[in-house]
Amino acid sequence: NAEYMGNRLNGQSLNMVKKSKSRRPVTRRSKQYNYVNPSKIKNPIVRGQWDKSLTVTANYKRLGLLVNETTKKVDLDRPDENKPDITDIFPLPESIPPPRPKRVNEEEVRILKALDKKHRTIQKMAADVKINIYQWTPAQIQHKMETWKMSEFESHQEQ
Repeated sequence: NAEYMGNRLNGQSLNMVKKSKSRRPVTRRSKQYNYVNPSKIKNPIVRGQWDKSLTVTANYKRLGLLVNETTKKVDLDRPDENKPDITDIFPLPESIPPPRPKRVNEEEVRILKALDKKHRTIQKMAADVKINIYQWTPAQIQHKMETWKMSEFESHQEQ
């Protein structure tokens, strides 16, 4: 129902109405399935228990394993009477090393000392852009202050 007005179609030239030749056609992406070939699983017990029709997450749940989303590692789930004993599949280490103490580096210590000397509130420390050159948020400053004071306290106790 568009009316022709000379060489124009509703105010546009005919060349603009045509489809651009350099334009890419839109294609659909195929769905990716999260399935694993059981022959690629190294542990023979897990390989025997693996169900091809289930996804990786469903198999992990069925076997009593959990995937930690932050570390992307497999953790043990709570034991359940209908699940196989996971400690037989994946033996736990006898001694787990203690976590390393968190530290604040030398440059951060210099900044934290200056902030602590000049301001007594975390909000004022966060607002001071001359000393707080990394523009830490109040929560970041709070965490760094606690870490710094704990490491300072531990170093005094060792001496």
